[in-house]
Amino acid sequence: MRIASLWLLLLPILASGQNGVNYKISGDYILATIQLNQPKAQIDSIVKSFGFSELEKIETQKSELGWVVKSRTTSILVLSQNKKKNTKELPNAYTMGDINSVDIQAQTRADYGVNSFKQRSVFTEGSQIRFTLNAHQKAKQVYLSGTFNGWSTLATPMRKTANGWEVALPLEAGKHVYKFIVDGKWLHDPQNNKREDDGNGGYNSVYFVANYVFDLAGFATAKKVSVAGSFTNWQPLNLLFNESTNSWRGVLYLREGTHAYKFIVDGKWILDPANSVVRDDGSGNKNSFTSVGDTFYFRLPGFLEAKKITVAGDFNGWNFDELTMLRSKQGWVLPYVLPAGNFQYKFQAFGKKIADPNNPHACGTGDFRNSVLAVKPNKTFVLRGFANAKVVALSGSFNGWNQDGFTLENTNGVWQISIFLPPGKHHYKFIVDGKWMIDPANELWEENEYKTKNSILWVEGPGLN
Repeated sequence: MRIASLWLLLLPILASGQNGVNYKISGDYILATIQLNQPKAQIDSIVKSFGFSELEKIETQKSELGWVVKSRTTSILVLSQNKKKNTKELPNAYTMGDINSVDIQAQTRADYGVNSFKQRSVFTEGSQIRFTLNAHQKAKQVYLSGTFNGWSTLATPMRKTANGWEVALPLEAGKHVYKFIVDGKWLHDPQNNKREDDGNGGYNSVYFVANYVFDLAGFATAKKVSVAGSFTNWQPLNLLFNESTNSWRGVLYLREGTHAYKFIVDGKWILDPANSVVRDDGSGNKNSFTSVGDTFYFRLPGFLEAKKITVAGDFNGWNFDELTMLRSKQGWVLPYVLPAGNFQYKFQAFGKKIADPNNPHACGTGDFRNSVLAVKPNKTFVLRGFANAKVVALSGSFNGWNQDGFTLENTNGVWQISIFLPPGKHHYKFIVDGKWMIDPANELWEENEYKTKNSILWVEGPGLN
C-alpha cells in the first residue's frame, strides 16, 4: 500500500500564513482550519480550492477532493481528510509556501529551563498550569494553542474573566511552547520574556514547568551565587537567590537523566556540601552529581578478580574514567539515571573495552561494537519467517540509518527488539544477513531516493493522538 509522500511530510504540521489557513495532523487525519474573519472573496477562493462550490452551502456539499466538514463556528471552519488517501498535493496550492514543518519533539527539547516574566501571566497551581491573557475583553473567542495540544486551534478555549482570559490544564514537567489565538489572530504572550522565533516572522512564548530545586545553605554574606553543570555546558546560570539568611535557592526545569554540577560563590567554584555523590571527571576535577527520573542498573556478572570496572557511553561522552561500578556478590553494578531514549555503551575491564556479554542488542562490529540500551522503550519491532538467519538488525531514521543497525534477539525463531521512539513519523528497514528489506508485516511504506522503499510508522504524541 503506497502512502502519499506529501501527507507524510506533514507530520505533524502547523501553518498559519497570510491566507488564514492552518494545517495539522490529528490521528489518521489532516485538518485544515480556515479563519473566517477575512474578506469574503478570499474565503470563497479558499473553500473552492478544497473542492467545495461555496461557503454558505458547505455542510450539504460533497468535496470533489475528498474533504469533509469537521466543525464550524462563526469565526473558524475545520475541514478534514484521511491522510492515508493517495493524494499528490495539497488542494490549496497557494498556501504551500506558508507551510512549515513543526517537530514538537524538537520544540520541547531542553536540558534545563528558567522562567522570566515582565508581569507573571502563567501560574503553576498544584497539578494545573493556569495561562492568563489580560485585556482583549472585547474579543469574541480566545484559544490557547501550543505543543501540549498539538498546536490545535480549537482544543483549548479560554474563559473570559474580569481582567481578560484564562484557562488551566494539567502539564507535565518540561518545556511548553504556546500562543494565544484572539478572534483568529495569533499572539505571543506579551508578558513572557521567554520566547522563540516561530518561523513566520513572529514569536512563540515558552513556559517551563519546574521539577527541581538547587539549594545551598549558608554563605549569608555572599554577593552572588550561581550554578553550572553539564546541563548548561558548564556556563554559569544566575538562578539562585538568597531568600533568607540561611539558604540560596533556585527553582528550574531539569531534564531527566544524570547531571554533574558545581556552585559558584563570588567567583569560587565549590562542590555541593549537602550532596555526598561526588565523582572524578577523569581530568583531576571532582563534581557533584544529581539526577532526575527513574534509576537504571548497569550490571556485569563475573569479573570478580578485577580491581576496577567502569562503564561509559554516549550518555556521558564516552568518559571511561567517570563511572566506576560497585562490586557485588555476583559481579559489578552501577545505579544510574537515564532519560527515555536509546543509548550505546561499553564496559572497561582489565584495561580493555568490551560490549555487554549479556545484552543481545548491539551496534557496530569488531572493536567498534557497542551494546544498545533502550530506556522506557515504547515500540517493539518483530520479524517472523527468518528463523535460520544468522544476524538480523534494525536501521532507520532513529539511528541515522546505521549500516550495522541495532541487532535483534532470536527467540524461538522470532526476531525482535524494543526501542524508544519519540512522537512522529519514522522510517525503517530490517537488515537480514546483510540484505536490506522493508517490514513484511507493515503495509505502510514510502518510496525513497533509491527507489527501494522504506517502511514507515507513527508514534502517538502531542498532536498525533
